[in-house]
Amino acid sequence: MSMSRLDKSSPDETDGARRRLVLENFTPYRLNTLARFASEGFVNSYAREAREFGIGPAEWRVISFLGEQRDSRKGTKEMTARDIGARTFMQKVQVSRAILKLERKRLISRRLNFNDRREVFLKLTPSGKRVYAVIVPVALEYQKSLTKGLSAADMKTLDRVMGVLLGNAKTLRNST
Repeated sequence: MSMSRLDKSSPDETDGARRRLVLENFTPYRLNTLARFASEGFVNSYAREAREFGIGPAEWRVISFLGEQRDSRKGTKEMTARDIGARTFMQKVQVSRAILKLERKRLISRRLNFNDRREVFLKLTPSGKRVYAVIVPVALEYQKSLTKGLSAADMKTLDRVMGVLLGNAKTLRNST
């Protein structure tokens, strides 16, 4: 904010022209708070499995994303780290570290892209598929608990509203 904008207003302005921000009612704050509670709750819900397999939230996102990708001819579809980062909204370094950790645990494998040797294709190994199969029911049960009390119509509305908000947020992020 420029100083000229600050100079034009008075802290004791009471002409009604200024609106007041109540943080608890501010949509971005509420969404961030909800996301944080939901994420922390989910991490707690699969803590036993995370310890068993030695994975954290970043590794779970990579496993989850690779596990949900299917190719009708080959089974699990291969993806690049760039694809994973773009679809999971994780930072490049976070994706790279998660991939390295999962590779060391032999939960994912890589194959060089012969058209672009800087890029590799990733996919779940049989062990990675087993981890995915164990954690998915935990994730789905957490989602069920989180949305308890919402009707099918509420869920449909929530899905629509979240889609609109996500689209608006992407547009706003790209326009600034």
